[in-house]
Amino acid sequence: MGKRDEGGCESKVFDGRNASKRDNEKHGRSRFSSLQSRKKISKIKKWRREYISYFTNMGGNSRNVGKKQGGGLMADERERERVMELLSKFRAICKNLSQENKTQRERKVSESSALMRIDILAAREVKKMSSLYTKRTNSPGPIPGVEVGDKFRYRMELILVGLHSNLQKGIDFVFSNGAGERIATSVVASGGYANETSDPNVLIYCGQGGEHEDQSLNNPGNSALKNSITVKNPVRVIRGTKERASSYATTFVYDGLYRVVAFWSDISCSGKLLYKFKLVRITGS
Repeated sequence: MGKRDEGGCESKVFDGRNASKRDNEKHGRSRFSSLQSRKKISKIKKWRREYISYFTNMGGNSRNVGKKQGGGLMADERERERVMELLSKFRAICKNLSQENKTQRERKVSESSALMRIDILAAREVKKMSSLYTKRTNSPGPIPGVEVGDKFRYRMELILVGLHSNLQKGIDFVFSNGAGERIATSVVASGGYANETSDPNVLIYCGQGGEHEDQSLNNPGNSALKNSITVKNPVRVIRGTKERASSYATTFVYDGLYRVVAFWSDISCSGKLLYKFKLVRITGS
């Protein structure tokens, strides 16, 4: 119960019971706050476990996934070893098939297997090795286990590791989830067109279309590159080089992630309309 002081103001009297009540309320709030904090931390840990599990199942597409239980290799290191072993097996099979074809030609043996490309036959065998081969979902961004500067002897190898899913066409694409339009996921600059520039961080890529007819933006690959300018998604760039000027064999080198920044029309040497796309390397890729 309160009493008035000399100034006429009422002052409250707090006895031990009131103080005890305040302490209990304070501790109650503290316990509630602590409980809420623990719940929040628990939820964050749950999200992190789900995040790690997701990327582990996707093949370790994150450098922050963490180590495997028991002190194993990092997920990206495991993917790197898997990719290297896959390529080694594929090349060994190609070498054996090439030798078999040579022997058959020397013996003038005509068999259907001798008429097929050895890279296609070798790919069939490698895809049966479930511990090494993983079918990738075609999507923009880096590929687990593949590093900038990696060289590939066959274009089929690009498909096996997931860099590029088309054996012939130079522009790979996927339908975006938003408007349902195509966006480019990778390009192979094989040197068939004037794609080179003096700047190693820039690629001027000629669009798809016949050399003897006008190119069109309605072409699936060209429209995908055009749409990627707006979406600003990363595009994997693979450059084709010849080890020797006289060699017909092309070595494919993964050159990292680029972004399509512009396109324009041009006229080819034969007087046909063509489109050129400017791709710029993404810093750090």
